[in-house]
Amino acid sequence: DVPLDEALRRDAARPSRQVGERVVGLHRRQFESALIDWNREPGLSGLHVLRPETQGNLTVSRTRPPTEGTQFDVIGDVHGCKRELDALLGKLGYVFGDDGLPRHPDGRLPVFVGDLCDRGPDSPGVLRLVCDLVSSALALFVPGNHDAKLFRLLRGAEVTRAHGLDLTESQFQNLESVVRDRLTRDVLAFLEPAPCHLILDGGRLVVAHAGIKEEYLGRFDETVARFTRMGELVDIDDEGRPIRADWAVGYAGSALIAYGHTVQDTVRFVNNTVNLDGGCVFGGSLHALRYPEREIVSVPALELYSPR
Repeated sequence: DVPLDEALRRDAARPSRQVGERVVGLHRRQFESALIDWNREPGLSGLHVLRPETQGNLTVSRTRPPTEGTQFDVIGDVHGCKRELDALLGKLGYVFGDDGLPRHPDGRLPVFVGDLCDRGPDSPGVLRLVCDLVSSALALFVPGNHDAKLFRLLRGAEVTRAHGLDLTESQFQNLESVVRDRLTRDVLAFLEPAPCHLILDGGRLVVAHAGIKEEYLGRFDETVARFTRMGELVDIDDEGRPIRADWAVGYAGSALIAYGHTVQDTVRFVNNTVNLDGGCVFGGSLHALRYPEREIVSVPALELYSPR
């Protein structure tokens, strides 16, 4: 944000390609208009306006979480069960630092299979933790169907408050306005843009919320995104519940696919896939897959938060 007179002075001092007052003035008016638009955008996060007195003292760095040759802990559907998530991270060996973020002494990285929110007692707490981890390059995340619906709600779209979204919305409304606004911005900035599936460790591990067919790997179009969020619908039962194809029974790929979405009473290994949704919010367990060890680490639900 350079004042017009300073921008004109800098332009005049350039040894070549001076653009002149008309062009600089046009750019300044466009910049001022853009600032107004940005400040009106509720979903924008991470906007930093640099001014002459500060821009010389700044360091800009970009960090990305490692995805090659790394040890991962793939965590199943959390659904707002913050206490169980903290307990699972502790059981996996993560240590919470002074900043409140868990780090593993061996550099392991948590990977969340989605459905962070809805039905459980503390969806904002789970979302806050995962946002902070992802933004600090300390975790990876793929969105589930519950997350995708929350994103639409936070952007102001009309959605049906069903399957626990009404509870998540109520928990958001109970936050202080400053806390709620920051969490909303961060969810939309750090979680909504996440890819529909992750291909990790040189293609040996894939994480997708509802799973993924082998022919979809590496594709990120809407057809694949819909499958990874919801699976493949084949019918509706007599009570109106979806019946989905069991894609895992036909999977024959070399990559281990870790997913959740469909509650299982025990961790389900089929072919080279593993379902990690233990139904913690329904009184079951919260599971994690330690990779590459292929070990399962679990903690039981502390309460039955929602009827199954």
